[in-house]
Parts: sequence; structure tokens; C-alpha cells
Amino acid sequence: MRLYREWKINIFILLPLLAALAGSPSLGLVVTGLTGLIWGTGSGSLFIGVTTTLMLIFTGNINMELIFLYTLTLAYLIEGGFIPGLQNRTIVYPLLTFISLLLIPIWKQLLGSIPVSLLNELNVAGSLLVIAGLLIFIFRIRLLLKARGPKEKLLEALLVFICSLTGLMGSILTIPLWLGANYFLRVFTKYEWKFNSLLFQRGRLNFALTVIILLLIVYVLPLLLPYGFFTTLLLFFIPYLFFRHSRDLPTVELVYFSMILGIVACKTGILL
Repeated sequence: MRLYREWKINIFILLPLLAALAGSPSLGLVVTGLTGLIWGTGSGSLFIGVTTTLMLIFTGNINMELIFLYTLTLAYLIEGGFIPGLQNRTIVYPLLTFISLLLIPIWKQLLGSIPVSLLNELNVAGSLLVIAGLLIFIFRIRLLLKARGPKEKLLEALLVFICSLTGLMGSILTIPLWLGANYFLRVFTKYEWKFNSLLFQRGRLNFALTVIILLLIVYVLPLLLPYGFFTTLLLFFIPYLFFRHSRDLPTVELVYFSMILGIVACKTGILL
């Protein structure tokens, strides 16, 4: 299977442009980063990103976390086949986006009825989604290595992770970074490089990925350091211990666990 045969409009291109047209370019970049970090760029990512962005714009960006959880949960239910009769994603996702936008007045009333203190706790807890995304990335790489799948998948996961972090930092470099690296991968697969170099032997590949992951953790530290070093370690290892033996990628489980952990941390004074 050859990846990146065609340019595809995905979250890293569409969401920043969509939000910029609405006058909120930074919002589009943050939603892009959050969607890519948690869900990736696979099926359902455009629904999550576009619907979240539009709903935030039309509700006045009262609370990103609740709306993101709403769209993420819907995508999870659709992709998992938990809702019978909703298998045609090309129809279901646009329809759900349209229905979600029709519910904007209800969302405004709902968000307006939530106590400010709870909204603040959700905002603080939502920052733990970065930790959840980092764990999801680590688990995804581990599963790819165990499956011994195409090395292109590893590079794709690294690219999505780096671009997502860049988006979360609000940098417009997200778009050229994605386009440039994506072009490199297209050329890479076009000429059918077989990864025969010493770098891509199994042992050296594992070492290289370990180094890259450590560098990426350093890269993401500006998003985590406001908690403090020991607090960050604590909030990282608690969900890691719970999900380290998962056979499948625990995306939604990690997200909800991190949100609950964040709320508990707020109420106990660990996070302020």
C-alpha cells in the first residue's frame, strides 16, 4: 500500500483556513492540534475538527472541552459501529455536523447554565488532554512496532504528532510543516524506498524512535511545565499505569480518564 499518493484536505489544512475565514485563526490551530494529537488524521478527524471549530465559533467559545468531548464521542461511536444503521460515513458525518449546528441554541443555554466554577475546572482539566495525547502517541508507536507494519506508518505518526503540537502552540507553521513533510513522504513512497539502510534496521529503528520520542517530550514541555515538574510526572504516570497493558489504542478512555483526573486534581488543589 502506498501512502500519500494524493494530496488530501485534512485537519492541518482545512481547520486553520476555516477558522481564519471566521476571524479566529488561533482557534483553528488549537482545535487542529487537539484533534490531531488525540484522534489523528484518520476517518472521523475532519468531523471532529470541523464540527468542534464551528460549534465553538457559534457558541462564543464558552468551553472547548465539552464540545470536543461531544464530537469525539460521536466519532468514536460511529467508528466503533456502536450505532446500527450509521455505517456510511460520507453521509453520516456531514449529517451529524449539520444537526450539531442546528443544536447551537440548546448548546448556548446548556453552557450558560453551567456554574462558572465548574467551567473553570473543566478548562484546567482540559489542559491534561495534552498529556493524554502524549500517552496516545506513545501507545500508538508501541502498537505499530509490535505489529511490524509499514515503516511509513511510523513516520506518519511522528509527523501528525509534531504538527499537532505545533498547532497547539498556535503556530501558523503548522500548515507549511505539514505540507513540506507530507511532500517528503510522498516522494519517499513514490520511489519505493525500501528502508534498507542501517538506520531502519529493527534495533536501530527502536533506538532512533526512543531518541525522537524523548526529543518530542522536550518539545512539548512548554505546554506542560506550568504544572511544575513533579506534578506533570504524577499526572503522566497515573493514566500510564492504568492503560499500559491495553491491547488496543485507548483513545477515548484516556481522554475521559484525563478529564476526570484533572477535575479531581483541581478540587484537591493540585491544579489551580
